[in-house]
Amino acid sequence: MRINAAIPPPDYATEHLTRAIESVGLSPTQMDWLPGSLWMLPVATFGNVALRDALDLETLLQKEVGKFEPMEVRLSGVTALPEDGDDSIWVGWEGDTDELKRLASAIPVWVRPFGFLLDRRSFRLRMRIARVTPQTTVHDLERLVEHLAHYQGPEWVVDDLTLGRPRRNSEGVVTAYDVDARIPMGVADAEAQDRT
Repeated sequence: MRINAAIPPPDYATEHLTRAIESVGLSPTQMDWLPGSLWMLPVATFGNVALRDALDLETLLQKEVGKFEPMEVRLSGVTALPEDGDDSIWVGWEGDTDELKRLASAIPVWVRPFGFLLDRRSFRLRMRIARVTPQTTVHDLERLVEHLAHYQGPEWVVDDLTLGRPRRNSEGVVTAYDVDARIPMGVADAEAQDRT
């Protein structure tokens, strides 16, 4: 099974962004919006993992992620097609971004002894929310970015990391994300305090 580590925003943050998007007035044919349940910040992709390895991975991450303190973040600023060949609309993440980067760069180091080779440079502080369609025009993209380039969502505290599996349809398109485990942050300090 394919396993990813990701951070999904809370419902109220996705609802706030959804209302902002709806205010732009683009039709469903002008943009292929991903369902809100797939809006998440990808932190690591482990690829196909056997069940035994998945359990070992979860145990390892429980230990290491627990050493990180919870982080305050918010969704901020919508961009379109930021790189050549990109077909996506993204929203950025801001707040305790140095800690998010530190977490994302630490995971490949933690899992390497277990045979997982991850690209530490692939992490981006942004979340895919849509893809362009054959009907999307330059005017549509300009309108979206003009309205939402300075978008600011509500703050929240990231206090866990999810391990889950993307579910694909017969055409290979991800349609759902099954959360297998929530890995809490800040538990290492709490456990240390309990022992004193």
